[in-house]
Amino acid sequence: MSYYAQFYVDDSNYYKIQLSDIKYKLDGTTLLITRYDNTKETVVQIPPTYNYGGVEYTTLGILGVDESDDSVTGFRNSNVELVDIPEGISQIGARSFEASPTLSSVRIGKDVNQFGERAFANCTALDEVYYDAENALNTSNSQTFDGCGKTNHGIKVIVGPNAQIIPTYLFHQSSNSVNDAAVDCLDLSNASSCTRINTSAFNNTNIRQIIFGDALKEIGQAAFSTNYLIKELTLPEGVVTLSTAAFESWRNLTKIVIPSSLNTLTGAFRHCPNLTEFDVHPNSKFEVRSGNLVDKQTNTIIIGVAQPSEDDDIVSIAPYAYAGRESLTTIELPDNITLLETETFAGCSNLRTVDLNEGLETIGNSAFVNCKSLESIAPPSTLTTINNNAFNTSGLTSITIPANVRVVGHTAFLQCKQLESVVIESSTPNLLVANLTSGLDCEPFRLCTNLSTITVGWSKSEDINKYAPWGATCTNGVKVTYSDGEETYNV
Repeated sequence: MSYYAQFYVDDSNYYKIQLSDIKYKLDGTTLLITRYDNTKETVVQIPPTYNYGGVEYTTLGILGVDESDDSVTGFRNSNVELVDIPEGISQIGARSFEASPTLSSVRIGKDVNQFGERAFANCTALDEVYYDAENALNTSNSQTFDGCGKTNHGIKVIVGPNAQIIPTYLFHQSSNSVNDAAVDCLDLSNASSCTRINTSAFNNTNIRQIIFGDALKEIGQAAFSTNYLIKELTLPEGVVTLSTAAFESWRNLTKIVIPSSLNTLTGAFRHCPNLTEFDVHPNSKFEVRSGNLVDKQTNTIIIGVAQPSEDDDIVSIAPYAYAGRESLTTIELPDNITLLETETFAGCSNLRTVDLNEGLETIGNSAFVNCKSLESIAPPSTLTTINNNAFNTSGLTSITIPANVRVVGHTAFLQCKQLESVVIESSTPNLLVANLTSGLDCEPFRLCTNLSTITVGWSKSEDINKYAPWGATCTNGVKVTYSDGEETYNV
């Protein structure tokens, strides 16, 4: 059986190049590219044009593997060592070079604008990628370079002067190792046009070194999330925005250097448990107070490390501020706090004591999710809202929900498997179904398998929707005590 690489041409048709024992040669009108004598390397240079039937065609891209035609394999599983994608080539198809065991170097030209799924995946010997595509797009989680560089301690990625963005998920890895880097170095020193690194571009790569460029303005969501190797990070002057989770879960990061240009970094360093040192440019909008990184214009804690002092004048705490702060064992909220934002204390696995201030009105989505050591908490009388997943998988054993609470969100106490008793002081049963569309959604205590006692402030006759016991699934039954009696629900 003969095998072919398949190429697009400008009339929307394609031509095939036969692969003869995975060797290639350009000889007259025959397009077979083989080993070059002067380098003794197996090289693939994609032909920019192709003459067929006397007509000169422009090569637009590589189709890659054609699942409907077993003979069309792209260069998958080939013995190529160097791939040069020249100007004019716009598409690199799915699995085009997948699992090529000797591929060590890839050059991507400026006109590439689309990568197919797993185009270079599992090229374990890949050592260097020169990336110069101007405005390439990538499909979500396309795993373009997934599994690459494993035998060479990671890929060196060099970004050229034409590249304006690094696409979504381009170097994302489906798995990583604590000690090994899928990307050894990202070099943006010559990337004079690159202003943005897109969502998850280097997610899970455990990158070892980043050399930033002067043009960079924005780093997207989860762009570099999950890292065990970098301990200090200097952000470049000129960068303005770090999106949520941009550097999430950098487990050994201890220090960041913040330039004057940086305007937004809310949640960018969530779940970085050892980040405690901030070197802040004197002209920055941020400063350090009591060890916490604070927006001095709004008096908001952006990255929380420790208990703020009364002299800090804190009026708000940003989403994710303390998320993943494993060393935090106790916190007393400042008097001015009215809202706990999304995931404020998420993953604070050793947080045992929380003093909520009188004046707090809302506990936001997932505010205390995975706070497994938090066994009790006393919500203030001013509280009106407990949002979805607020205490999901926390260690609560009991809780009293004050009378002023009007909304308890769906799954607010999901999987609180230590929770045994709940007191709801409100006389309005609708607080448990507010903003919900159906009885099936009315389960704030879903998978609370030890919750055996719920006391509410309304009568049984007022419980017209019959949603009790609101998702609780204690095997011995759930006793609900109403203002006029009680009933045990076997669920």
